[in-house]
Parts: sequence; C-alpha cells; structure tokens
Amino acid sequence: MIKKALASFLVLSLVLGMTACSSSDAAKEPAETAPETAAEESEETAEEAEAAVPAEVPQEAREDVISYLTDGVYSSGDEVLKVGETSVLADEILYQIAYQYYQASYYYYQYGQAFDVNGTAEDGTPYAELLKRYGLDSACANAMGREKAREMGLTLSKEDAASLSGYTDNRIKAYGEYQWTQAVEAGTVVEDDFSEEEKAAWITEKGTEYYDDDLLYLSNTRAGDAASYEKYLYTTRLESTLFDEGGEYALTAEGLEDQIRDYMDSHGVLWGRCILFPKEDSAAASAEGKEAAEKTEGPSPEEAARETYEELAALEGDALREAFTKKQTEFDKSGYTAGEIQQYTNTDSLVDGYYAGLQALKPGQVGITEETDYGWFVLLREEDNPDSLKETVSQDYRTSTFSSLFTKWLEEYGIDYDTIMTDLDINAYFEKLAALQEAVSAAQSQDAGAEGETELQLAP
Repeated sequence: MIKKALASFLVLSLVLGMTACSSSDAAKEPAETAPETAAEESEETAEEAEAAVPAEVPQEAREDVISYLTDGVYSSGDEVLKVGETSVLADEILYQIAYQYYQASYYYYQYGQAFDVNGTAEDGTPYAELLKRYGLDSACANAMGREKAREMGLTLSKEDAASLSGYTDNRIKAYGEYQWTQAVEAGTVVEDDFSEEEKAAWITEKGTEYYDDDLLYLSNTRAGDAASYEKYLYTTRLESTLFDEGGEYALTAEGLEDQIRDYMDSHGVLWGRCILFPKEDSAAASAEGKEAAEKTEGPSPEEAARETYEELAALEGDALREAFTKKQTEFDKSGYTAGEIQQYTNTDSLVDGYYAGLQALKPGQVGITEETDYGWFVLLREEDNPDSLKETVSQDYRTSTFSSLFTKWLEEYGIDYDTIMTDLDINAYFEKLAALQEAVSAAQSQDAGAEGETELQLAP
C-alpha cells in the first residue's frame, strides 16, 4: 500500500528503461463474423488448422545449436578466448547472452509488454549489443573465478566434486522426476502400472527430452552447461576462501560496524510504523466501503488522524508503543501488520511525505503527514536497529568487493569485450534464437497436450 514498488528489479531491466503500460493500452480485437457459407467455414477451418501446426525444431539446431544460431561462424565446443589458462567456449557465452534475453523478455512480460531486442536504450545503445555485453561479462567473470581458483591451488569439496562428475545425469534425472510427478498428479500416468525399471526408463527418456529442449531454448549444449557449472563451483569456492572467516577480505567485527554505519548514512536507513487513515473517496471506492461510509457517523479521516496523533503525542516509551499498536489494530489501513516495525531507506519508492515525515522525527516520537494520495499517516519513529542490518550489509560488502576484484582482474588479464565475437551478427543471432524458442515451446506444448505432461520448464 505504502511502497509503490515492492520489489527491486534487475540492473538489466533498469538499464533497458523498462516502463509499465496500463491495461487501457491493450489493442482490442475486432469482433469475429460468422462465415457466410459452409465452404467458407471449411476453408477457414483448414487455414486455422494449418496455422495451428507448430514449427518443427530444425534438425540442424538439434545437431549443433551453436553452429545453427551463428550461421556456422562458431560450433559447439569452439574456444572463443582464454582467461589465463581457462578456456571460454562459444557455448558458454551464447548461453549467457540468451539468458540475458530471457530475463529481459520475462520482466517486460510481467508488465504486459513485449521486449523488442531490436530497440535501443536511452543512451542510444542497441539492446542487442547490451545483451551481448552482459552475456560476455557473465561468461568471462565465471572464467576469471575458475582461473583465480586455479592460481590459488583451490580444490573442490568432495560433495562439489561428486556433483560435478554426475552433473549431466543429475540434470536429466531432475527433469524426468519433475515430469513424472506432474504426470502422476494429472492422472495421465498410473504409478502402479510401472515397475521400478519401467519408471526409471520413463524418467530418463522424458528427462533427456526436456533437459535437451531447455538447452536448445537457451542456445546451450551439455558441454557448455557442464563447463559453466564447473566454473560456478570454483568461483563459489574462491569467494568462500576470500571472504569467509580468516579470508583475505573477511570482515572483522570492527569492519562490519564501520560498514553498517556507512550503509545507514548512505541509504538513510530508519525504522518506523504508521497508521493510515484513508481519504473518504478511497474508503468508498468499493460498494462495501461506500455502504459503510454512509452508515457511519463520526469524525472525518483527517479529524480522526489528528485526534489519534494528539492522543499518542502525549505518551512516551513503552506506553506509546503499546498504544500505537492498539491504534494500528483499530484504524490502520496501510496493509502492514500491527506492531511490526518496518525498515525504510532513501531509495525506497514511498508516498510523498512519508519518508520525510519519519526522517524529521527522533526515535520515540510521533508525527503526522499532510494529506497524501492515500490519506493521512500517523507515524512513529522507532529506535535504530543496526544489528538487523548485519546480514544485508555483509552480503552487500561481499558482492560489491567481489565484483570490484573481478573488474580489476579482468583488466589485468587484458580482457576487452569489444574484441570478443566481433564476427557474430548479433541481430541475426537473436532473430534465429527467437524463432527457435518459439518452435521449442510449441513442440513442448503440443506434446504436453497429447501426453498430459507439462510444458517446458526452464531451470534457474
């Protein structure tokens, strides 16, 4: 209710300048007219049936998706560059680029829009080039993590080494078991009709099918997927070595306190609670609210808010906090749970006047806003709680420091993204990728309808 934006979005989405459109912008379909003759009806039905047949996944894509999407410029397993002694395959880079495209499309879809990869960002950079850059950055960072781990002589734990050696088989099994569960729940597979051997064969067959389709969808291969996973494991091992207790970049207790202070200052962190007294037109927006408003006689929302503020302002300490919780239970329409303390920062998207109202108070004081878009807020500034920031600040420090190290290391190794895959027609790649994704999805949808299975489920 109070926060206009409840989730933080990917940096990618922000860079692309994503905006939401209202439902009123949606195009309206013209009304269908009935065919005048049986012949016309037959002809249209035939055309619809033909249009409904999904495009088949090209055999060339199944044989070598990397060669197919790059028009033969690269093939699966091609080494595009080396970071020290660590190879980076075309498969890995194209997967990262495709994944960036998938993420951008998904977030635009959430806002009712279609992502146009042929568009340009606010600074004039083509989206296709941005996605390529982000994909290269991810692939090279993974390789850099693997190379630094090698330089430091780091090895994988027994558990990680085992998961790596059985990675492909485990992926196939995971996909297959998911499909089995869905089929059993849908009633298209009766578990008692299968022996253990038949069930295992079914899981392997379906798991292989769906795993390979997932790879195709994101222009990847089994080799590329396994290579990326190996680099991920070593990068995670490197991070733990550098930042866990005793590591070169581990935070000391004093260092964490300094980081928390800096974080609180830079983000304007404060804690508080509120009681929202909504405007009368907001309360009467629904039929129920309107009926209640007509039957209720008493002070206006503003009068009720000011009376509550004056009553609470006469209290302090525990008496104030207890009374505030009771008033929240009685009046608050913000959607917050009574008694729960909320944390706010100067980067939150809040109702105008809300953050400033809290910021003007000292811990233990109450205040009231002027009329906002939602009504009047009675505010309580709570005591600062820096200990609650330990996990957030520690992770923020870890992420930002690790990112800075990668930037420095890549520069030291002379990695220049502008010189990598310059012979790749990125626009043609995305055009073929979109068509391939549509074909894969259509084929899976058709199979799901025919066999009662679920459609393609992309793995995280």
